[in-house]
Amino acid sequence: MHIDHQPSVGIGHSKRHSLLARFFNVSLWDLIGCALACILAGYLLALHLGLSGTFEKPDKTELIEDRKGLQALPGSASGPGSQPASEGLDQQAYQQITRLQNQKIGESPEQLLNRLASYQGLSLWGISDLEVSRFQDDLDRLRALGVSALPAISAYLMDSSDVDFNSMGLASRFGYPTLRLALFSVLHDLGGNQVENILYRELKVTQKPHEIEVIGRFLEDYSPGLYASEILRSARESFDYTKKNGNSDVDLGPLFQVFSQYGDARMADDLEDISQLRWGKYGALTLSNLPDGTGLPVLGRWVYQEPKGNVSSEFSLLVLAQSSEYPVAQEILVDSVSDGLIPDSKWAQISQLIEGKYHFQFEPPDEGLISAIRSNTSYYITSSTKYTAKTPGGGQIVYGIRTGSSTLSSEQIRLRLDLVDVLRTKVESDIGREELNRAYQTLIQLERKGDR
Repeated sequence: MHIDHQPSVGIGHSKRHSLLARFFNVSLWDLIGCALACILAGYLLALHLGLSGTFEKPDKTELIEDRKGLQALPGSASGPGSQPASEGLDQQAYQQITRLQNQKIGESPEQLLNRLASYQGLSLWGISDLEVSRFQDDLDRLRALGVSALPAISAYLMDSSDVDFNSMGLASRFGYPTLRLALFSVLHDLGGNQVENILYRELKVTQKPHEIEVIGRFLEDYSPGLYASEILRSARESFDYTKKNGNSDVDLGPLFQVFSQYGDARMADDLEDISQLRWGKYGALTLSNLPDGTGLPVLGRWVYQEPKGNVSSEFSLLVLAQSSEYPVAQEILVDSVSDGLIPDSKWAQISQLIEGKYHFQFEPPDEGLISAIRSNTSYYITSSTKYTAKTPGGGQIVYGIRTGSSTLSSEQIRLRLDLVDVLRTKVESDIGREELNRAYQTLIQLERKGDR
């Protein structure tokens, strides 16, 4: 029998070879896996940063315009409430690259509008800063489309569709109470006869107070005075509709703004019998703004209505002091002092209103500047107060504005000095006398300054 003997060294070599092969096979797959993972991670990072694929280099104009848009984004380094640059840099870079990429995507106006309308039903906590940024981007892209976007915008408005950001608690984040108001702003920026026709059509059919005021303001920008009667008619119809149907959820302040701007002596008769509880402050401010003081006699009757000293009559007195260059207002104020209708708590405000360094208005202050009443001069605001009355009829909101200098003309100063002279002889309150003396000295200084 033949036995084939293998050398012992062969057995040892075979085992070592098997072990080494197993070792190197496992290590090779690990290396391949690690390499693939690194490649995938790099690709995903490139996608996230928008660096993959073809990407046209924007020209200088695009970069400048994009930087302007970026500065308006919530949380950007140049805006209010911004983060330090080191914390917000990644998000800003992402938004900028995304915005530039989106400019290359030829989406139709209908697609943009569909996406804008998709925000319906969101909540305050269900929206991110990037989604808010995307909303603003889509509005900008509608603007960039120019007249080609008008048919789609017009069709959307005709359908009476809307997204109510205000009811969702998102108006401050999106910058508009509703999508319709945002689209009106886009139209206003585009301008032209087609836009004017669309806005005029919407003015004739809308019943919403805020829309009437905004559309009226935009139409007035295009053709001053041309649409005044139509704007006033729309506001009257909306107000009458609201009174008839008892709608208590809608703020009617924008309608009273329209009444203030376009109303005449007939408007005073219309407002005299409105509900003081619902719209007393709005009505008083509107009556004081009617031309040539034609609404002031109504305020005088409100001052003396029963019960005397109620909230509405006290606010009427304040508004009369704001218009105290008019003889009617002066007569009512003198009678009110003689009859003891002005409480000590109101004298400080009344004297400041007479001085012209304080006044009430419908609109919130704008960027620290206001246009003076009945003048074309701007004055810096030193402080402002928002007065909110949660009354039936949608509530009331007016703003008290304090300025660094008087907003009065030289003629108004002279007439108010004469009034203060008379009031000082009538007042019995020590606090009232002290406040009137201070107002007199202020007006004297203003008069001397104006004579130089």
